[in-house]
Amino acid sequence: MNLLITWRHVRRIAAYSPLLVAAHITLWGLMNGSLLIPGLVAREIFDDLTGDATLSNGAYGWIALLAGLAIGQAVLWLVAGYIEIILRFRSSGLVRRNMLGSILRRPGAEALPFSLGQSISRFRDDAYEAEDALDWTDEITIQGIFALLAVVILLKVNVALTLATALPLVLMVLVTQRASAVLIQRRATSSAAVSQVTGAIGDILGAVQTIQLAGAETRVTDHIRRLSERRRSAI
Repeated sequence: MNLLITWRHVRRIAAYSPLLVAAHITLWGLMNGSLLIPGLVAREIFDDLTGDATLSNGAYGWIALLAGLAIGQAVLWLVAGYIEIILRFRSSGLVRRNMLGSILRRPGAEALPFSLGQSISRFRDDAYEAEDALDWTDEITIQGIFALLAVVILLKVNVALTLATALPLVLMVLVTQRASAVLIQRRATSSAAVSQVTGAIGDILGAVQTIQLAGAETRVTDHIRRLSERRRSAI
């Protein structure tokens, strides 16, 4: 089994559909950026009330602007969601196709390095993780950029209030990062437990007659119950 660094894995999947990835980044970048506009409009409205506004559109002008923004966000959300769905399916489809191709290239006596059930679980869960990694990598990066931009805007409004709001969030991120090793370990344990249950079910379904002839129904049921309990504890 060849291990691949996560960022290289994401880069290779992105290289398969560069135009889709570019459209995804652009659309969700516009979507996240548009979330800053209502706050800026609210600032102008309050400044307009005090006579310090750089723009003076009047009440109806601001209402029309907010309504147009809401409609634009709805349309943008639909288009960006459509692109995201296509990107996700293409990414997971690529991973599943490569996994199947790797299995077919193996010698016939070593076609599956895992049990049938575990292999099915990997085709389902690992491919989903691949598409999730690609989808969230650019979205989190974009959201981080606009979050910093929002903090800069808030600092210009009120430094003390901004720090009182932002510092607890920063502390939360640091604590989460410190706990990431534990979370990764728990996810690995949970994934292994799920694969064991799926693999056992696949093996049982492939050997129903053998189990019946051996009269091992009770032992098989107890085995599945133990694996399921282990899976429940790992989640």
